[in-house]
Parts: sequence; structure tokens; C-alpha cells
Amino acid sequence: MITRIEAIKLIRDHTQTINPIDLPVQQTLGSVLAEPVYSRLDLPPFNKSAMDGYAVIENESATELSVIGIIKAGDFIDFELCPGQTVKIMTGARIPVSAGNVIIKEDVSIISDEMIRVNHYRNKKNICYQGEDVRKGDLIYQEGELVTPIVIANIISSGISNVKAYKKPSIAIITTGDELLEAGEAYQEGKIYNSNGPLLKGLLHDRGYFAVSVVKLPDDKDKIVLQLPEILNSHDLIVFTGGISVGEYDFTKESLEAVGGKLVFHNIAMKPGKPVAFFTWGHKPVFALPGNPVSVFLSFYLFVLPVFRIMQGRKTVRQAFLSITLISDFIVKNNEREQFIPVYLNENNTIEAITFHGSGHLLALNTCNAFLIVPKGTQELKAGQEVEVFMINNM
Repeated sequence: MITRIEAIKLIRDHTQTINPIDLPVQQTLGSVLAEPVYSRLDLPPFNKSAMDGYAVIENESATELSVIGIIKAGDFIDFELCPGQTVKIMTGARIPVSAGNVIIKEDVSIISDEMIRVNHYRNKKNICYQGEDVRKGDLIYQEGELVTPIVIANIISSGISNVKAYKKPSIAIITTGDELLEAGEAYQEGKIYNSNGPLLKGLLHDRGYFAVSVVKLPDDKDKIVLQLPEILNSHDLIVFTGGISVGEYDFTKESLEAVGGKLVFHNIAMKPGKPVAFFTWGHKPVFALPGNPVSVFLSFYLFVLPVFRIMQGRKTVRQAFLSITLISDFIVKNNEREQFIPVYLNENNTIEAITFHGSGHLLALNTCNAFLIVPKGTQELKAGQEVEVFMINNM
């Protein structure tokens, strides 16, 4: 049995970044850039009006101006302005080369369609100058940048339509067990409803991973072995739930090894989550998680979610471990392994206990936003003691 820290290191050592692909920028949301991005344009690409108003020459001072035209956003029209002349101009429109100032419309009175009176000249020119934000050739994003809506908008504004990115991995969730019923099926004595599949799928969707398949396999080694190659071939990452303990009908480990899976480790000195196993199939990571839902939930955050970041080329793999001072005592029973206890960390950074009956107690997760980490062998945590908590809502 290995420690949690050793398990995390082994997982990271055996996880590879997936090959980058060329994608239209609009399809890269949630992906990670696989190369630096340099602007192909000056931004703004031309001198443009910052306000609706009237463009005039530099140092214009006449109180009445002749209106010789109009320029709206998107027009490519140039006017040769002379003293005493102006063109009406819209926000974002390209200003004439001869113009050096834009008088905002609030500072003029309309005499006629061809004539205005200037009530006030301001020092502000109201012009956005070409290249003042970005110069052509400037680096705008480094390799490893997570693509957000703002990133997409900036890349497109820079004149770029396609980028090389690490796509989001496709995931297969495999639930095992003859005891499982699917939602909507009539309840049968001795059976339980399959909550792990929807739980994992929902956790992945919540983080923007939508290429998720959920497959239910029976407690039958031959049938599992028959179906596994197609699943392994068609997904980037595979997560089993159930069938990884030492029961007579736990076939996950044997089945994976039968189709060429290489065991990296099995069993971690932690509670819940002891039976967690990690395999590789070729270069693909394969997790085998226990069947109890709290174990699945915790293992997803501790072990599975960081792998997505590595596969996508993220430069950092962020996990939130915080040091908190207890304000009340915690009594811990049967602590022969490092223990993770569901708790609620409130806005005052105070730990609130949650009723928790064990790794099958799914309802305990309703209010859980952190796990209190109790070191192996610790029987009691005292008020005033510094403890470590693992946060789950800010990853």
C-alpha cells in the first residue's frame, strides 16, 4: 500500500500530454494553447473615433463648422478637411487622415444638416490611435494558456482564425456491478441505483468536459474483456467505478490486465479510497475507483481531475490544501490510515462538522465543500490545533 503523495506522483509520472491539433478559434473554449499566439494586426488597426461626434483638423477653433460628410463604423472613406470643416463620425469609425480631434456631439448644437455650432472645445482628442493596445507581431498569449471567452475574443480580434491547441480529452466512465439499476428502472430488492456514473459525468460537465461516455458492464470477466478494447481505443482517459476490491466478483483489475493494461499501483493508505488503482493502456491513463460514492467523489478531485490538466498541457496542476485552526475538538476512530472527513468550511474559515456514516453516505456530500485531513494514527484533534483541509469547490 502506498501513500496518497506517492500515488499522485506516480499518476503524474505516467500521464502524457495529448497531441495538439489545429482548431478554429471558436472551437477552442476550455482547450489549452499549444503554441504562442502573436497578433497579426495593430489594435486598433486604424485611428478610430472613441465617441460619436464630429472630426476636425488639429487645433480647430471655429465656433461654426460646415458639415461635409458622415462616416459610420465600417466605412473606408477619407475626407480632406480644411479649417472650418467637419465630418460627422460614429464611435469606432476610422477617422480621416487630416483629422486630429473629435468633438463629442454633446458639445455642439445643430444649426442645419450642413452646419453646426461648437459650444465647447475640450483638451481630450477622443481618438483611439492605431496600435495603442497591441502592435502587429506582439505576443498576446503564451503556450499553456487556458482558452476562455476573453482569450477567444482577443485572438479573433488579432486577425487569427485557427490556433494549435490541446483539445479536451474524451472520457469513458465504466460502472460495474450486477446490483446496479439505472434511473427510471423499477426498484428491485437487493439492487441499488447507479449514482456513480451520473455523479462523475456531472462533475466533468460542470468543468466543461462534455466528451463523456457512460458504460455499464456486468460482473462477468469475459464480457468485460470483450468490450474493453473498443472503449479503450475510442477514448483518451478511462475511469472505472466498482469491481476493484478483493471480492469474488471484482474483475476490473483482471480484465484490464487481460487486454494489456499495465498496473501502476493498487491500494492507497487513505480512508475512504483505499482500493483506488491506476493503470496505463499504451499511453492512456486508466483509473479504477471504488464503488462507494464518497470514495468516488474524493478520488475524482484528488487523482482524476489533475490528470485532465496534465493531458491538456496546463503548466500548473492546482489543488487547494489549506491550513485551518480548529475551534472545536474532533474525535477520530479506527485511524489506521490517513483519513479524509467531509466537512463544511464556512465564510469565516471555520470548520463545521457534517453527519457522516462512511464512504457510502452520499447525502453527506450535500453540504461538503472540503475534507478534513487526519494523519494516520491520530485519535483526536484539539481546538486551537492547525489542521489541513482539502478544498473541492475551487479547483
